[in-house]
Amino acid sequence: MFDARRSENVYEWRVLLPGETKGGEIFDQLQNGLPKGVDISLSQVGSPSAWPSAELSQKNLPYDQRQAIEVAVECGYYGTPREASLGDVAAALDLPKSTLRYRLRRAEEWLTNTVFSGSTHDTDEV
Repeated sequence: MFDARRSENVYEWRVLLPGETKGGEIFDQLQNGLPKGVDISLSQVGSPSAWPSAELSQKNLPYDQRQAIEVAVECGYYGTPREASLGDVAAALDLPKSTLRYRLRRAEEWLTNTVFSGSTHDTDEV
């Protein structure tokens, strides 16, 4: 499983490897195929404490809410200490703060309900 994101000229791939798979072998193969001037780095975050269940899927979260929460995380809104204000995240998304606040609350509601009650109901899009 993997997730890829791009920010300007930086591509970040997060790869989930099963079991005792060694990331170094994959890294070496990727490194050997890179053109001159392109760099790659490898970081091991750790082992997951639990695999997400099939019910915990972002597909049940409307795109606008998923985008809002993803950008908020990337900006550091949920960091401790908080690295970005609601206004910073709203500016990054080119949204009014009230719209962003609503989308984040709906996404947070979905996330907490899904994680703590097992409910995976869809939320209304805004």
